Amino acid sequence: MTLRERVNTYYDRLTDSDLHILNYMLKEDLQFDSLTIEEFSKMSNSSNATVYRLIKKLGFDGYSEFKYAMIQENKQEKTAHTIDYKQVIVENIRITLDGVNNESLEELFLSINESSQRYVFGTGWKQAKMLELFSNDMFTYHKPFINIQALQDFDRIAKSIEPNSLVIVCSLSGNTESVAEIIQYLTLKGVTTVSLTSYGLNEIAQASKLRFYFNDDSIHSSIMPWPGLTLKALLDYFVFSYLDTMK
Repeated sequence: MTLRERVNTYYDRLTDSDLHILNYMLKEDLQFDSLTIEEFSKMSNSSNATVYRLIKKLGFDGYSEFKYAMIQENKQEKTAHTIDYKQVIVENIRITLDGVNNESLEELFLSINESSQRYVFGTGWKQAKMLELFSNDMFTYHKPFINIQALQDFDRIAKSIEPNSLVIVCSLSGNTESVAEIIQYLTLKGVTTVSLTSYGLNEIAQASKLRFYFNDDSIHSSIMPWPGLTLKALLDYFVFSYLDTMK
Protein backbone atom coordinates (compact mmCIF):
# COMPACT_ATOMS: atom_id res chain seq x y z
CA MET A 1 0.00 0.00 0.00
CA THR A 2 1.43 3.37 -1.03
CA LEU A 3 1.56 6.39 1.26
CA ARG A 4 -1.37 8.02 -0.56
CA GLU A 5 -3.41 4.85 -0.22
CA ARG A 6 -2.70 4.78 3.52
CA VAL A 7 -3.73 8.43 3.87
CA ASN A 8 -6.95 7.67 2.02
CA THR A 9 -7.63 4.59 4.16
CA TYR A 10 -6.90 6.16 7.54
CA TYR A 11 -8.05 9.70 6.74
CA ASP A 12 -10.59 9.83 9.59
CA ARG A 13 -7.80 9.28 12.14
CA LEU A 14 -5.65 12.18 10.94
CA THR A 15 -5.44 15.59 12.62
CA ASP A 16 -4.64 18.94 11.02
CA SER A 17 -1.07 18.53 12.30
CA ASP A 18 -0.85 15.11 10.65
CA LEU A 19 -2.10 16.51 7.33
CA HIS A 20 0.46 19.32 7.53
CA ILE A 21 3.28 16.79 7.86
CA LEU A 22 1.90 14.61 5.07
CA ASN A 23 1.43 17.59 2.78
CA TYR A 24 5.07 18.52 3.30
CA MET A 25 6.17 14.93 2.75
CA LEU A 26 4.26 14.56 -0.51
CA LYS A 27 5.38 17.91 -1.90
CA GLU A 28 9.10 17.58 -1.17
CA ASP A 29 11.44 15.14 -2.88
CA LEU A 30 12.70 13.55 0.31
CA GLN A 31 15.48 10.98 0.29
CA PHE A 32 14.82 8.68 3.23
CA ASP A 33 17.95 6.51 2.85
CA SER A 34 19.81 8.30 5.64
CA LEU A 35 17.04 10.46 7.09
CA THR A 36 16.50 10.01 10.82
CA ILE A 37 13.22 10.68 12.59
CA GLU A 38 14.87 13.63 14.34
CA GLU A 39 15.92 15.16 11.01
CA PHE A 40 12.53 14.57 9.44
CA SER A 41 10.72 16.08 12.44
CA LYS A 42 12.88 19.20 12.23
CA MET A 43 12.37 19.52 8.46
CA SER A 44 8.58 19.26 8.82
CA ASN A 45 8.44 21.64 11.81
CA SER A 46 7.06 18.97 14.13
CA SER A 47 8.16 16.88 17.10
CA ASN A 48 9.45 13.31 17.14
CA ALA A 49 6.38 12.24 19.13
CA THR A 50 3.97 13.79 16.60
CA VAL A 51 5.73 12.11 13.68
CA TYR A 52 5.81 8.77 15.50
CA ARG A 53 2.06 8.96 16.30
CA LEU A 54 1.34 9.74 12.64
CA ILE A 55 3.41 6.76 11.49
CA LYS A 56 1.44 4.48 13.82
CA LYS A 57 -1.88 5.91 12.57
CA LEU A 58 -0.82 5.01 9.02
CA GLY A 59 -0.37 1.38 10.02
CA PHE A 60 3.41 1.19 10.36
CA ASP A 61 5.05 -0.52 13.33
CA GLY A 62 7.65 2.21 13.64
CA TYR A 63 9.91 4.66 11.85
CA SER A 64 12.17 1.93 10.44
CA GLU A 65 9.28 0.22 8.63
CA PHE A 66 7.95 3.59 7.45
CA LYS A 67 11.41 4.60 6.18
CA TYR A 68 11.86 1.33 4.28
CA ALA A 69 8.43 1.75 2.64
CA MET A 70 9.30 5.30 1.54
CA ILE A 71 12.63 4.14 0.06
CA GLN A 72 10.83 1.47 -1.95
CA GLU A 73 8.26 3.99 -3.22
CA ASN A 74 11.04 6.31 -4.34
CA LYS A 75 12.61 3.47 -6.32
CA GLN A 76 9.29 2.66 -7.99
CA GLU A 77 8.78 6.31 -8.96
CA LYS A 78 11.93 6.22 -11.07
CA THR A 79 10.46 3.52 -13.31
CA ALA A 80 6.89 4.90 -13.43
CA HIS A 81 7.53 6.74 -16.71
CA THR A 82 7.87 3.42 -18.54
CA ILE A 83 4.21 2.51 -17.91
CA ASP A 84 1.74 2.55 -20.81
CA TYR A 85 -0.99 4.41 -18.92
CA LYS A 86 -3.60 4.08 -21.65
CA GLN A 87 -3.25 0.30 -21.65
CA VAL A 88 -3.26 0.14 -17.85
CA ILE A 89 -6.45 2.23 -17.58
CA VAL A 90 -8.33 0.20 -20.18
CA GLU A 91 -7.24 -3.12 -18.67
CA ASN A 92 -8.14 -2.09 -15.11
CA ILE A 93 -11.64 -1.03 -16.16
CA ARG A 94 -12.11 -4.23 -18.19
CA ILE A 95 -11.13 -6.39 -15.21
CA THR A 96 -13.53 -4.45 -12.97
CA LEU A 97 -16.58 -4.65 -15.24
CA ASP A 98 -15.94 -8.27 -16.25
CA GLY A 99 -15.96 -9.18 -12.57
CA VAL A 100 -19.45 -7.84 -11.83
CA ASN A 101 -21.75 -10.58 -10.54
CA ASN A 102 -25.02 -10.27 -12.46
CA GLU A 103 -27.09 -11.96 -9.74
CA SER A 104 -25.77 -9.52 -7.16
CA LEU A 105 -26.47 -6.66 -9.56
CA GLU A 106 -30.09 -7.75 -9.95
CA GLU A 107 -30.44 -8.00 -6.18
CA LEU A 108 -28.95 -4.52 -5.78
CA PHE A 109 -31.44 -3.04 -8.26
CA LEU A 110 -34.32 -4.84 -6.54
CA SER A 111 -33.23 -3.33 -3.23
CA ILE A 112 -32.96 0.14 -4.80
CA ASN A 113 -36.57 -0.19 -5.96
CA GLU A 114 -38.00 -1.62 -2.75
CA SER A 115 -35.96 0.07 0.01
CA SER A 116 -37.63 2.71 2.11
CA GLN A 117 -34.32 4.43 2.78
CA ARG A 118 -31.08 4.47 0.77
CA TYR A 119 -27.67 5.54 2.10
CA VAL A 120 -24.09 5.80 0.80
CA PHE A 121 -20.86 6.18 2.77
CA GLY A 122 -17.25 6.45 1.57
CA THR A 123 -14.33 5.80 3.91
CA GLY A 124 -12.12 8.32 2.09
CA TRP A 125 -12.56 11.70 0.42
CA LYS A 126 -12.42 10.44 -3.16
CA GLN A 127 -14.74 7.49 -2.45
CA ALA A 128 -17.23 9.87 -0.83
CA LYS A 129 -17.16 12.27 -3.80
CA MET A 130 -17.74 9.45 -6.30
CA LEU A 131 -20.65 8.14 -4.26
CA GLU A 132 -22.05 11.67 -4.19
CA LEU A 133 -21.94 11.74 -8.00
CA PHE A 134 -23.60 8.32 -8.07
CA SER A 135 -26.33 9.59 -5.75
CA ASN A 136 -26.91 12.61 -7.99
CA ASP A 137 -27.18 10.36 -11.04
CA MET A 138 -29.68 8.07 -9.30
CA PHE A 139 -31.76 11.13 -8.46
CA THR A 140 -32.50 11.21 -12.20
CA TYR A 141 -34.39 7.96 -11.67
CA HIS A 142 -36.12 9.37 -8.58
CA LYS A 143 -34.05 7.06 -6.36
CA PRO A 144 -31.95 9.47 -4.27
CA PHE A 145 -29.48 8.32 -1.65
CA ILE A 146 -28.66 10.01 1.65
CA ASN A 147 -24.95 10.84 1.69
CA ILE A 148 -23.41 10.10 5.11
CA GLN A 149 -20.47 12.47 5.48
CA ALA A 150 -18.51 11.22 8.50
CA LEU A 151 -17.81 7.97 10.32
CA GLN A 152 -19.22 9.39 13.55
CA ASP A 153 -22.48 10.18 11.75
CA PHE A 154 -22.56 6.69 10.24
CA ASP A 155 -22.14 5.12 13.67
CA ARG A 156 -24.91 7.31 15.12
CA ILE A 157 -27.34 6.92 12.21
CA ALA A 158 -26.91 3.13 12.07
CA LYS A 159 -29.15 2.69 15.11
CA SER A 160 -32.08 4.37 13.35
CA ILE A 161 -31.70 2.77 9.91
CA GLU A 162 -34.72 0.58 9.25
CA PRO A 163 -34.37 -3.13 8.31
CA ASN A 164 -35.78 -2.66 4.80
CA SER A 165 -33.16 -0.04 3.93
CA LEU A 166 -30.16 -0.11 1.58
CA VAL A 167 -26.66 0.95 2.60
CA ILE A 168 -23.76 1.14 0.12
CA VAL A 169 -20.25 1.53 1.55
CA CYS A 170 -17.11 2.12 -0.49
CA SER A 171 -13.56 1.54 0.73
CA LEU A 172 -10.33 1.08 -1.19
CA SER A 173 -8.81 -1.51 1.16
CA GLY A 174 -12.03 -2.67 2.83
CA ASN A 175 -10.16 -3.13 6.09
CA THR A 176 -11.46 -0.25 8.18
CA GLU A 177 -12.47 -2.20 11.28
CA SER A 178 -14.85 0.41 12.71
CA VAL A 179 -16.79 0.55 9.42
CA ALA A 180 -16.87 -3.24 9.14
CA GLU A 181 -18.42 -3.44 12.62
CA ILE A 182 -21.21 -1.02 11.61
CA ILE A 183 -21.85 -3.00 8.42
CA GLN A 184 -22.00 -6.26 10.36
CA TYR A 185 -24.51 -4.73 12.77
CA LEU A 186 -26.69 -3.46 9.90
CA THR A 187 -26.54 -6.79 8.05
CA LEU A 188 -27.66 -8.67 11.15
CA LYS A 189 -30.41 -6.08 11.54
CA GLY A 190 -31.82 -7.01 8.13
CA VAL A 191 -30.49 -4.04 6.16
CA THR A 192 -29.28 -4.76 2.62
CA THR A 193 -25.61 -3.86 2.94
CA VAL A 194 -23.48 -3.45 -0.19
CA SER A 195 -19.69 -3.17 -0.25
CA LEU A 196 -17.57 -1.65 -3.00
CA THR A 197 -13.92 -2.51 -2.37
CA SER A 198 -10.80 -3.44 -4.27
CA TYR A 199 -10.28 -7.13 -4.99
CA GLY A 200 -9.19 -9.36 -2.12
CA LEU A 201 -10.42 -10.62 1.22
CA ASN A 202 -11.36 -7.73 3.46
CA GLU A 203 -13.47 -7.07 6.55
CA ILE A 204 -16.08 -4.78 5.00
CA ALA A 205 -16.84 -7.17 2.12
CA GLN A 206 -17.11 -10.11 4.49
CA ALA A 207 -19.59 -8.22 6.66
CA SER A 208 -21.79 -7.17 3.70
CA LYS A 209 -24.73 -8.95 2.13
CA LEU A 210 -23.76 -7.95 -1.45
CA ARG A 211 -20.17 -7.50 -2.59
CA PHE A 212 -18.80 -5.72 -5.64
CA TYR A 213 -15.13 -5.26 -6.45
CA PHE A 214 -13.08 -2.82 -8.49
CA ASN A 215 -9.49 -3.31 -9.58
CA ASP A 216 -7.07 -1.20 -7.56
CA ASP A 217 -5.73 1.12 -10.26
CA SER A 218 -3.10 2.76 -8.06
CA ILE A 219 0.17 3.57 -9.76
CA HIS A 220 2.90 2.75 -7.26
CA SER A 221 4.35 6.19 -6.93
CA SER A 222 4.03 8.55 -3.99
CA ILE A 223 3.68 11.56 -6.30
CA MET A 224 0.70 10.07 -8.15
CA PRO A 225 -2.78 9.96 -6.57
CA TRP A 226 -5.09 6.96 -6.52
CA PRO A 227 -6.97 7.45 -9.82
CA GLY A 228 -10.20 5.73 -8.78
CA LEU A 229 -11.21 5.32 -12.42
CA THR A 230 -12.25 1.71 -11.88
CA LEU A 231 -14.55 2.70 -9.01
CA LYS A 232 -16.08 5.45 -11.16
CA ALA A 233 -16.55 2.98 -14.02
CA LEU A 234 -18.27 0.51 -11.68
CA LEU A 235 -20.65 3.15 -10.33
CA ASP A 236 -21.42 4.41 -13.84
CA TYR A 237 -22.13 0.84 -14.88
CA PHE A 238 -24.65 0.60 -12.04
CA VAL A 239 -26.36 3.80 -13.18
CA PHE A 240 -26.53 2.85 -16.86
CA SER A 241 -27.59 -0.74 -16.15
CA TYR A 242 -30.37 0.43 -13.85
CA LEU A 243 -32.18 1.66 -16.98
CA ASP A 244 -33.01 -1.97 -17.81
CA THR A 245 -35.13 -2.23 -14.66
CA MET A 246 -37.30 0.66 -15.83
CA LYS A 247 -38.32 -0.90 -19.18
